[in-house]
Amino acid sequence: MSKPDNTGVYRFEDWLTWDGAWELINGKAYNMSPAPTSLHPFIVGELHFALRTFFQNRQCYVFVAPFDVFFSESEQ
Repeated sequence: MSKPDNTGVYRFEDWLTWDGAWELINGKAYNMSPAPTSLHPFIVGELHFALRTFFQNRQCYVFVAPFDVFFSESEQ
């Protein structure tokens, strides 16, 4: 089997036969996104270092992880 059809309960032995990135949780198969290449975290690290260095000793913060941002046209 190259991939699960999500109609049954699967076991570790089934998971071993699947192509691609799959997680098996309580017998259910979950298709996972592939991990980024090493270039992506390298660029993120370099960009974070450059921005943090630039904004050092200023009232500005640089974050690596994503988070929600709300922009408003009012001052509230």
